[in-house]
Amino acid sequence: RPASPPPRARGPNPLESRAFNDDCTRYRPYVPEMVLRRVLQDGPEAFRPPARLRFDAAVCFFVDLSGFSKLCERFNTRRVVGTGLGELLHVLNRYFAQMIRIISSYGGDVVKFAGDALIVVWSDQEAAAEAQGHAASGDPVEAMCRFACQCACDMVDRLHDVEMVSELRMGLKVGVGVGELDFCTVGGVGGRSEFFVSGPAVMEAFECGDACTNGDVRISRNVWRLVHPFVTMPLSQVREWRDELRAGADPDPALAAA
Repeated sequence: RPASPPPRARGPNPLESRAFNDDCTRYRPYVPEMVLRRVLQDGPEAFRPPARLRFDAAVCFFVDLSGFSKLCERFNTRRVVGTGLGELLHVLNRYFAQMIRIISSYGGDVVKFAGDALIVVWSDQEAAAEAQGHAASGDPVEAMCRFACQCACDMVDRLHDVEMVSELRMGLKVGVGVGELDFCTVGGVGGRSEFFVSGPAVMEAFECGDACTNGDVRISRNVWRLVHPFVTMPLSQVREWRDELRAGADPDPALAAA
Protein backbone atom coordinates (compact mmCIF):
# COMPACT_ATOMS: atom_id res chain seq x y z
CA ARG A 1 0.00 0.00 0.00
CA PRO A 2 1.48 3.37 -0.95
CA ALA A 3 2.41 5.66 1.86
CA SER A 4 0.06 8.51 2.62
CA PRO A 5 1.30 11.86 1.34
CA PRO A 6 2.66 14.18 3.99
CA PRO A 7 0.16 16.71 5.30
CA ARG A 8 0.17 19.97 3.42
CA ALA A 9 1.44 22.98 5.27
CA ARG A 10 -1.38 25.31 6.21
CA GLY A 11 -0.95 28.61 4.42
CA PRO A 12 -2.37 31.93 5.54
CA ASN A 13 -6.17 32.10 5.50
CA PRO A 14 -7.13 34.74 2.91
CA LEU A 15 -10.32 35.44 4.85
CA GLU A 16 -8.23 36.58 7.82
CA SER A 17 -6.07 38.95 5.81
CA ARG A 18 -6.47 42.66 6.19
CA ALA A 19 -6.28 43.11 2.41
CA PHE A 20 -9.26 40.81 1.89
CA ASN A 21 -11.39 42.69 4.41
CA ASP A 22 -10.28 46.01 2.89
CA ASP A 23 -11.44 44.74 -0.51
CA CYS A 24 -14.85 43.84 0.93
CA THR A 25 -15.18 47.33 2.40
CA ARG A 26 -14.16 48.89 -0.91
CA TYR A 27 -16.74 46.89 -2.88
CA ARG A 28 -19.60 47.36 -0.39
CA PRO A 29 -21.20 50.29 -2.30
CA TYR A 30 -21.35 48.17 -5.47
CA VAL A 31 -22.11 44.64 -4.26
CA PRO A 32 -25.19 43.32 -2.42
CA GLU A 33 -24.63 42.87 1.29
CA MET A 34 -25.69 39.22 1.14
CA VAL A 35 -22.82 38.57 -1.30
CA LEU A 36 -20.27 40.21 0.99
CA ARG A 37 -21.52 38.25 4.02
CA ARG A 38 -21.24 34.98 2.10
CA VAL A 39 -17.77 35.83 0.76
CA LEU A 40 -16.54 36.74 4.25
CA GLN A 41 -17.91 33.44 5.54
CA ASP A 42 -16.87 31.05 2.74
CA GLY A 43 -14.34 32.94 0.64
CA PRO A 44 -14.39 34.37 -2.89
CA GLU A 45 -15.10 30.94 -4.41
CA ALA A 46 -18.59 30.95 -2.82
CA PHE A 47 -20.02 32.77 -5.83
CA ARG A 48 -17.96 31.33 -8.65
CA PRO A 49 -20.61 30.68 -11.34
CA PRO A 50 -22.77 28.75 -11.53
CA ALA A 51 -23.76 29.25 -7.88
CA ARG A 52 -27.00 29.52 -5.94
CA LEU A 53 -27.74 30.78 -2.45
CA ARG A 54 -31.22 29.79 -1.27
CA PHE A 55 -33.29 31.48 1.44
CA ASP A 56 -36.28 29.55 2.72
CA ALA A 57 -37.97 32.85 3.51
CA ALA A 58 -37.03 36.36 2.46
CA VAL A 59 -38.85 39.58 1.64
CA CYS A 60 -38.56 41.16 -1.80
CA PHE A 61 -39.39 44.75 -2.58
CA PHE A 62 -39.81 46.06 -6.14
CA VAL A 63 -39.60 49.82 -6.72
CA ASP A 64 -40.74 51.11 -10.10
CA LEU A 65 -40.07 54.72 -11.11
CA SER A 66 -42.17 56.81 -13.46
CA GLY A 67 -40.99 59.91 -15.26
CA PHE A 68 -37.56 58.41 -15.90
CA SER A 69 -37.92 58.32 -19.71
CA LYS A 70 -39.18 61.92 -19.89
CA LEU A 71 -36.28 63.00 -17.71
CA CYS A 72 -33.79 61.34 -20.07
CA GLU A 73 -35.48 62.95 -23.08
CA ARG A 74 -35.31 66.36 -21.44
CA PHE A 75 -31.54 66.11 -20.90
CA ASN A 76 -30.97 64.46 -24.27
CA THR A 77 -31.96 67.71 -25.97
CA ARG A 78 -28.92 69.38 -24.37
CA ARG A 79 -26.36 67.18 -26.09
CA VAL A 80 -25.36 69.99 -28.42
CA VAL A 81 -23.79 71.87 -25.55
CA GLY A 82 -22.32 68.71 -24.03
CA THR A 83 -23.87 69.14 -20.59
CA GLY A 84 -26.92 66.88 -20.81
CA LEU A 85 -25.34 63.62 -19.64
CA GLY A 86 -23.48 65.16 -16.73
CA GLU A 87 -26.59 66.99 -15.49
CA LEU A 88 -28.71 63.84 -15.82
CA LEU A 89 -26.23 61.79 -13.80
CA HIS A 90 -26.09 64.45 -11.12
CA VAL A 91 -29.90 64.59 -10.78
CA LEU A 92 -30.31 60.79 -10.75
CA ASN A 93 -27.46 60.24 -8.31
CA ARG A 94 -29.05 62.63 -5.82
CA TYR A 95 -32.42 60.90 -6.12
CA PHE A 96 -31.07 57.35 -5.87
CA ALA A 97 -28.78 58.32 -2.99
CA GLN A 98 -31.81 59.39 -0.96
CA MET A 99 -33.64 56.21 -1.91
CA ILE A 100 -30.73 53.96 -0.92
CA ARG A 101 -30.29 55.87 2.35
CA ILE A 102 -33.92 55.12 3.28
CA ILE A 103 -33.62 51.46 2.28
CA SER A 104 -30.40 51.02 4.28
CA SER A 105 -31.97 52.62 7.36
CA TYR A 106 -34.51 49.77 7.38
CA GLY A 107 -31.91 47.05 6.78
CA GLY A 108 -32.80 46.45 3.12
CA ASP A 109 -30.24 45.18 0.62
CA VAL A 110 -30.32 46.65 -2.91
CA VAL A 111 -29.50 43.67 -5.13
CA LYS A 112 -30.31 45.09 -8.56
CA PHE A 113 -30.75 48.30 -10.49
CA ALA A 114 -32.98 47.21 -13.37
CA GLY A 115 -33.20 50.28 -15.60
CA ASP A 116 -35.67 52.59 -13.88
CA ALA A 117 -36.48 50.05 -11.15
CA LEU A 118 -34.84 48.65 -8.01
CA ILE A 119 -35.00 45.19 -6.48
CA VAL A 120 -34.44 45.14 -2.73
CA VAL A 121 -34.24 42.11 -0.44
CA TRP A 122 -34.54 41.53 3.31
CA SER A 123 -32.91 38.19 4.08
CA ASP A 124 -31.21 38.82 7.43
CA GLN A 125 -33.45 39.82 10.33
CA GLU A 126 -30.49 40.70 12.56
CA ALA A 127 -29.11 43.17 10.00
CA ALA A 128 -32.55 44.76 9.59
CA ALA A 129 -33.07 45.00 13.34
CA GLU A 130 -29.59 46.50 13.83
CA ALA A 131 -30.31 49.15 11.19
CA GLN A 132 -33.44 50.16 13.10
CA GLY A 133 -31.81 49.96 16.52
CA HIS A 134 -33.93 47.02 17.71
CA ALA A 135 -32.93 43.63 19.07
CA ALA A 136 -33.70 40.73 16.73
CA SER A 137 -36.48 38.73 18.35
CA GLY A 138 -39.74 37.00 17.55
CA ASP A 139 -40.67 35.68 14.11
CA PRO A 140 -37.84 36.79 11.78
CA VAL A 141 -39.99 36.70 8.63
CA GLU A 142 -42.72 38.77 10.28
CA ALA A 143 -40.11 41.30 11.41
CA MET A 144 -38.60 41.59 7.92
CA CYS A 145 -42.08 42.10 6.43
CA ARG A 146 -42.72 44.93 8.88
CA PHE A 147 -39.39 46.57 8.04
CA ALA A 148 -40.10 46.31 4.29
CA CYS A 149 -43.62 47.73 4.59
CA GLN A 150 -42.50 50.58 6.78
CA CYS A 151 -39.65 51.33 4.38
CA ALA A 152 -42.02 51.32 1.39
CA CYS A 153 -44.43 53.76 3.03
CA ASP A 154 -41.59 56.03 4.13
CA MET A 155 -40.07 56.03 0.65
CA VAL A 156 -43.34 56.88 -1.09
CA ASP A 157 -44.01 59.57 1.49
CA ARG A 158 -40.65 61.28 0.93
CA LEU A 159 -39.74 60.59 -2.70
CA HIS A 160 -42.95 60.23 -4.70
CA ASP A 161 -43.98 63.16 -6.91
CA VAL A 162 -40.67 64.97 -6.37
CA GLU A 163 -39.77 67.71 -8.85
CA MET A 164 -36.50 66.68 -10.49
CA VAL A 165 -36.20 69.66 -12.81
CA SER A 166 -38.58 72.43 -13.76
CA GLU A 167 -42.06 71.04 -14.51
CA LEU A 168 -40.84 67.44 -14.49
CA ARG A 169 -41.58 65.17 -11.54
CA MET A 170 -40.51 61.65 -10.57
CA GLY A 171 -43.06 59.21 -9.23
CA LEU A 172 -42.71 55.74 -7.78
CA LYS A 173 -44.70 52.71 -6.71
CA VAL A 174 -43.71 49.71 -4.60
CA GLY A 175 -44.69 46.02 -4.52
CA VAL A 176 -43.75 43.77 -1.58
CA GLY A 177 -43.69 39.96 -1.53
CA VAL A 178 -42.43 37.20 0.76
CA GLY A 179 -41.41 33.57 0.28
CA GLU A 180 -38.54 31.45 -0.95
CA LEU A 181 -35.78 33.31 -2.76
CA ASP A 182 -32.75 32.18 -4.76
CA PHE A 183 -29.73 34.39 -5.28
CA CYS A 184 -27.91 33.08 -8.35
CA THR A 185 -24.64 33.74 -10.14
CA VAL A 186 -24.31 32.90 -13.83
CA GLY A 187 -21.69 33.57 -16.48
CA GLY A 188 -17.99 33.27 -15.75
CA VAL A 189 -16.87 33.77 -19.35
CA GLY A 190 -14.03 36.24 -19.61
CA GLY A 191 -14.05 36.73 -15.86
CA ARG A 192 -17.51 38.33 -15.95
CA SER A 193 -20.58 37.13 -14.08
CA GLU A 194 -24.11 38.33 -13.35
CA PHE A 195 -26.21 38.17 -10.18
CA PHE A 196 -29.97 37.84 -10.16
CA VAL A 197 -32.73 36.85 -7.75
CA SER A 198 -35.67 34.54 -8.44
CA GLY A 199 -38.37 32.63 -6.62
CA PRO A 200 -41.86 33.16 -5.16
CA ALA A 201 -40.87 36.26 -3.15
CA VAL A 202 -39.69 38.00 -6.33
CA MET A 203 -42.78 36.99 -8.32
CA GLU A 204 -45.09 38.31 -5.58
CA ALA A 205 -43.24 41.65 -5.51
CA PHE A 206 -43.38 41.99 -9.31
CA GLU A 207 -47.08 41.13 -9.45
CA CYS A 208 -47.87 43.65 -6.72
CA GLY A 209 -45.77 46.29 -8.47
CA ASP A 210 -47.56 45.70 -11.77
CA ALA A 211 -50.94 46.11 -10.04
CA CYS A 212 -49.93 49.44 -8.43
CA THR A 213 -50.72 52.91 -9.57
CA ASN A 214 -48.27 55.75 -9.02
CA GLY A 215 -47.76 56.61 -5.37
CA ASP A 216 -49.08 53.26 -4.14
CA VAL A 217 -47.61 50.52 -1.97
CA ARG A 218 -49.13 47.11 -2.62
CA ILE A 219 -48.30 44.04 -0.54
CA SER A 220 -49.08 40.41 -1.29
CA ARG A 221 -51.60 38.35 0.66
CA ASN A 222 -48.74 36.46 2.31
CA VAL A 223 -47.17 39.71 3.54
CA TRP A 224 -50.58 40.94 4.77
CA ARG A 225 -51.09 37.78 6.86
CA LEU A 226 -47.87 38.58 8.73
CA VAL A 227 -48.26 42.34 9.21
CA HIS A 228 -51.99 42.88 9.67
CA PRO A 229 -51.90 42.46 13.49
CA PHE A 230 -49.73 45.57 13.55
CA VAL A 231 -52.04 47.68 11.39
CA THR A 232 -54.16 49.87 13.63
CA MET A 233 -55.75 52.03 10.94
CA PRO A 234 -58.62 51.31 8.54
CA LEU A 235 -57.43 50.05 5.19
CA SER A 236 -58.80 53.20 3.58
CA GLN A 237 -56.07 55.07 5.44
CA VAL A 238 -53.29 52.68 4.44
CA ARG A 239 -50.83 55.50 3.78
CA GLU A 240 -51.05 56.48 7.42
CA TRP A 241 -50.23 53.12 8.99
CA ARG A 242 -46.48 53.22 8.36
CA ASP A 243 -45.82 54.24 11.96
CA GLU A 244 -47.90 51.32 13.25
CA LEU A 245 -45.61 48.83 11.47
CA ARG A 246 -42.52 49.65 13.47
CA ALA A 247 -40.83 46.65 15.02
CA GLY A 248 -42.17 45.78 18.45
CA ALA A 249 -45.34 47.86 18.16
CA ASP A 250 -48.20 46.54 20.29
CA PRO A 251 -51.39 46.69 18.23
CA ASP A 252 -54.61 47.88 19.79
CA PRO A 253 -57.08 44.96 19.40
CA ALA A 254 -59.99 47.37 19.24
CA LEU A 255 -58.54 49.13 16.21
CA ALA A 256 -56.74 46.30 14.45
CA ALA A 257 -57.89 45.84 10.85
CA ALA A 258 -59.83 42.65 10.14
